[in-house]
Amino acid sequence: MKILVTGASGTLGTEVVKHLVSAGADVRAAIHSPQKVQKLKSAKIEIVEVDYGKPETLKAAMRGAEKVFSLTPLMQNMVELSNIITDEAKKAGIKHIVRQSGMGSEYEAIQLARWHRAAERHIESSEIAWTFLRPNSFMQNFLTYPAVHGVYYMPMGEGRTSYVDVRDVAAVATKAILETGHEGKAYTITGTEALTVGEAAAYIAKSSGKDIKYADVPEDAARKGMEGAGMPKWLADVLLELMRIGKEGYTAAVTNTIEEVTGNKPRRFAQFSKDYAGAF
Repeated sequence: MKILVTGASGTLGTEVVKHLVSAGADVRAAIHSPQKVQKLKSAKIEIVEVDYGKPETLKAAMRGAEKVFSLTPLMQNMVELSNIITDEAKKAGIKHIVRQSGMGSEYEAIQLARWHRAAERHIESSEIAWTFLRPNSFMQNFLTYPAVHGVYYMPMGEGRTSYVDVRDVAAVATKAILETGHEGKAYTITGTEALTVGEAAAYIAKSSGKDIKYADVPEDAARKGMEGAGMPKWLADVLLELMRIGKEGYTAAVTNTIEEVTGNKPRRFAQFSKDYAGAF
């Protein structure tokens, strides 16, 4: 059974590929940039380059595959990109799509959730068997949203988030792809504890040996910093809205999904910070 993984060079996609290969799966990794080939280079992985603007590249990538892990980048047209994957999967006779969505997408309370749910609905209407993964914010986001001069500046107040390690999300994805019984299910995936950004920063400081702290800032100041660094307004809007619901307590829920699906307990933030200590 050949499995196509889209977004294979991203934070989650890379881990999904690793987990599938470790499980002995036949993996075809779809990437958007040839510069990212090295990140995935392995004798056990077939790598293909796809361009969502050229559906024929997806058609070729899906040839001979039975299942697809659907992951699209955070872009204004992410729904369109996801729908292209779904449409090509239907044409190719794909039997099962496992889609990376987001926690709370079913409520459609914020823009990112509305985008995720729109992509999910299109998959539901395709008549292809599906599984939706709805993870909370990744622990690894602390690597891609670095501390500035040792400080995480975020408008999160004392809001708590049940951060989840992408390695655990990938483990759930692997089970959903390789095993039966996950079709038609939507899994909300969280870590085992809900932390404030200040508590997360304290773990990172302890593991890295660096003086890393958290500073709560007004949303307007955060926006000014984001847009001043070159971030597009639409992306700043999306991220600030996500932080706002975190501050208000809507991202603190904890589920047992990881243990129920994989049989293993989720990694705690303390373990994540130790594993990545050299990256901070």
